[in-house]
Amino acid sequence: MSSVTPKVDKIIVIDDSPDMTPVGTSETGPLLSNPYNLSTRPTPTSSSVKTPVVNPYQKSSSQKKKPINNPYTAVDKDGKRKFIGGSEQARRNAQNKKKKGTPITTPVDQERLNEELPRTMNSLERFYGALLRSEPKAFLDAANPSSNAWLALWETICKRVGLQAFHKPLLSTYEDPKLHFNLRAALVLEEARNAISTELERVWKSNGKQFNKAKTMYLRSHFVEMIPSSQHSKITFMNHREFTKDQLYEIRPGSVFQCIPRDRDVNIHNVILGVVTSGNREELEVHKRFQVLVLRNLPPQAEDTEWTVVPITTLITELRCFEALTSSAVARVGFINSILGGKTPRHTRFDSDGEIEEDKKSDNKENTILHYYRKENSKEGNSMFKIPLLNPTQEKAASAFLDADPNTVNLIQGPPGTGKTTLLVSIICRYYLKGLKAETPPKLLVCAPTNKAVTVLAARFLKAMDQDRCNCNVLLVGDADKLLADSSKSHQKKGKQSPPPDTMENERSMESIFLYTWIQSIIRGYQKIQSYFVPGSDARGLSMEDLYIMSQRLSKRLSNSLPDLPKEIKGLTEKLTDRLKSVKFGGREHGLGALLENLLKVLKTFERESIWSRLVNSADIIFCTLAAAGGSVFRQSMLQVTDLIVDEAAAATEPQMYIPFQLRPSRLLAVGDPLQLPATVLSRYATDRGLTKSLHERLMYECNYEHILLDVQYRMSPSISVFPSRRFYESKIADGDNVSSSSYTNGPCLKSRQPYTFLQVNGMEEQMYGGSHRNMAEVKVVIELVKQLRFLKESTDPQWFSSDRIRIITFYQAQVTAITSALMKEGLAKKVVVATVDSSQGCEADIVIVSFVRSPPNSKAILNQQDAGFLTDDRRMNVALTRARYQLLCVGNASALGRMQGAETLLQLVEDAQTRGVVEVQGRQQINAQLEMFYG
Repeated sequence: MSSVTPKVDKIIVIDDSPDMTPVGTSETGPLLSNPYNLSTRPTPTSSSVKTPVVNPYQKSSSQKKKPINNPYTAVDKDGKRKFIGGSEQARRNAQNKKKKGTPITTPVDQERLNEELPRTMNSLERFYGALLRSEPKAFLDAANPSSNAWLALWETICKRVGLQAFHKPLLSTYEDPKLHFNLRAALVLEEARNAISTELERVWKSNGKQFNKAKTMYLRSHFVEMIPSSQHSKITFMNHREFTKDQLYEIRPGSVFQCIPRDRDVNIHNVILGVVTSGNREELEVHKRFQVLVLRNLPPQAEDTEWTVVPITTLITELRCFEALTSSAVARVGFINSILGGKTPRHTRFDSDGEIEEDKKSDNKENTILHYYRKENSKEGNSMFKIPLLNPTQEKAASAFLDADPNTVNLIQGPPGTGKTTLLVSIICRYYLKGLKAETPPKLLVCAPTNKAVTVLAARFLKAMDQDRCNCNVLLVGDADKLLADSSKSHQKKGKQSPPPDTMENERSMESIFLYTWIQSIIRGYQKIQSYFVPGSDARGLSMEDLYIMSQRLSKRLSNSLPDLPKEIKGLTEKLTDRLKSVKFGGREHGLGALLENLLKVLKTFERESIWSRLVNSADIIFCTLAAAGGSVFRQSMLQVTDLIVDEAAAATEPQMYIPFQLRPSRLLAVGDPLQLPATVLSRYATDRGLTKSLHERLMYECNYEHILLDVQYRMSPSISVFPSRRFYESKIADGDNVSSSSYTNGPCLKSRQPYTFLQVNGMEEQMYGGSHRNMAEVKVVIELVKQLRFLKESTDPQWFSSDRIRIITFYQAQVTAITSALMKEGLAKKVVVATVDSSQGCEADIVIVSFVRSPPNSKAILNQQDAGFLTDDRRMNVALTRARYQLLCVGNASALGRMQGAETLLQLVEDAQTRGVVEVQGRQQINAQLEMFYG
């Protein structure tokens, strides 16, 4: 085959490189044309004249030489390079991405994160996985109520745990129990979603500049562990310094944190949400570390990294509700049919029963009541407890529960001041006494939705119990920071100091029955005895009799609460008690110091978790909040209670009530008042769908469940109680003998006034930033009342300002702020309590001042129901008007309040005050002229 030489039209010759083969040719022949050639000329022929080849890279001498601009090094007027190459561009893109932030997950990853979580996953990971697998930006977008982002996010959260979002209010009953629980579980998730969205919005509304500096932590990730089964990660954070008190309070199981790598800009896209899984105080205080669960797989470089860690919110109550609603144990409770709206149990005997049936049982019921009165007066009853006396209605309510059959529910409605706490203390005392005769000692769980309600009830029970004669094992379980703080405050309310932990009174304090300080209180007791033998010690003021009694009590507590106490410890405690008894009668003290040293050494070696489970299992009566009833200590001890009592049941959501049901009680006693404030639910959507409705309210009003109404009040002067009784309770509440006596009505009050007065103030309301309201004219009247009280009583009554004597209540937070600020100028801000109606439920005081605030600028304006807001809520009005013992002073614009649409109760209140002639027009001169204060 002959070769074919292609025709070459153009060549390039570089004449200044004589040894270089010209471009376009090769040693073997011409090449194909090059489309990128920079210089061309016709192919030379034999007749053409030879001309020099022009070098395209060389300028002619006639042209002015200019420097060649290298595009790779060119800069702009600011000195920045114009051209950015591939690697440099990638580097800069990475920097911008770090600063601006990008979603942590890709769309594919996010789709995987939206899949339903396996049911084999533990409930904590399922709950937080459903929430925190979503991007923080999604929560931030969902904070806008005008968008539908929250609905899409809620639906996604529900989908991850096999639930379905819904758009209609809850029904009273459902035929399918699973549907009953699942719908409420979906609302609990919406409430949790709202809590995260609200806090993230608060933090990020100013581009991340709103971090709480006192709580923000700068930590290093010491260790990152991936959980293969769930693709979740655990970060162990370490601090180089001790955590502050505020930080320790936030680092609790269930607290949600936002974590941002320090090498990234503070941006919502760079946030990783996690939840604290352990709250071991030793890890926090000694080792300065804690663990956060992140509901996604973190890259390896997350380890040994500096982080900004900021607390967002705590969702422990929502977690416990979700666990209860998705637990099979709740559905197995014996009285579940009654809870779901089934037929009223046949055991129930209440006032509304038929007269014939009531007559047949009257003799038996009278004998039952007399039986308990005899027990109260018996040697056994009086030696162990000082059981409160009850009125006939209270006694009937107590008997209904104590004599009830298994698998039953009892409801008691307790209006303000009708002695709910007195009734419950009596029931608990008698329950224990009755259990002493049982073959298997019963175990009673006493709950309430708030720490305050739990501590009040527990303190009253301890006061009724004689610890020297009664072997009842009482336990308090919950959050130490809240329960013990509330206990301390309750002492201060009465103008008393909390008993020091190292005194004999400590044996009766809340700390001595609190689970997590129980063994420490025992150790401190023995240390108190030990300090007696140290010269110069304060304990030297105690007698040997005191030391003997203290040792006897401590030994008794150990043996009663820990039946399996090691023989070594039991022998040491008994030996110590015997030796102190011997010394009391003149024996020698030699060897006591070594004995105490040995005993304390052994006690300090106790394994805390083991002690906690044993204490729970040996307890006769356990006090805790509803949320705490779902704590790990109960699960680990495999506790099952015999019966359940819930105080303030109407102030708890229905999901909260289900938490202690996991401990499978046989009977339930719910005590509360649906006509007072319900539980606080912050999600507007969850509120509209019925999450605020309590189990107590649903059973009473929607399922027509039988209940007992406590019908005698012992708190308010009759002039104060008459309107609430008529308006809210159909005049069924009578006044007790104590409040009807002349000595009670002449108690501490403004002498020139009646127990109930409406002070007419022609002020003008102001709406503040955030929507709350204040009224400065009413503020001035309130401050003048307090100033006069201080002027006349501070010299004779040092505790005139205590919350037990005077309380200022208002419906708006802006008014609380305004009054507090004005009190501060008078030096009273830290003394006189100013509170909203919501935070005043369960409180009472000798004198209560209520500021209504609302008074439109236009004196003839009519506020519609939406504008009137809190004042249209009868339950808030009921609480506000029933806190006072001796005198209630309402401060407001009566003429304006009477024109509010939808505020029927407020209109009737104004009309009642006018009819009774207790309205007084107020100004500064009238106050100064008329006020005569306490005890005249």
